[in-house]
Amino acid sequence: MRCPDCESERLHKNGVRQLQSGESVQYYHCLDCSKRFNERAGTPMHRMQTSTQAIATVLRARG
Repeated sequence: MRCPDCESERLHKNGVRQLQSGESVQYYHCLDCSKRFNERAGTPMHRMQTSTQAIATVLRARG
C-alpha cells in the first residue's frame, strides 16, 4: 500500500473503524507527509458507507 498523496510506502496503521454494516476498515498514517487515510483511498469505494459485500451483491445481480 502507498500513500495516496505522496506515494510513500512508509505507513503506520492508525486504527480500525467499523461501518454501519459492521464491516471493519483499516486506517493508516503516512510517516512522510502526515496524511491520514483508509484502505479504500484511491478506489471507487472511497468515502462510501456501503459494505463491500452489498456492492458485490449488486454487481453480481447486474451481470
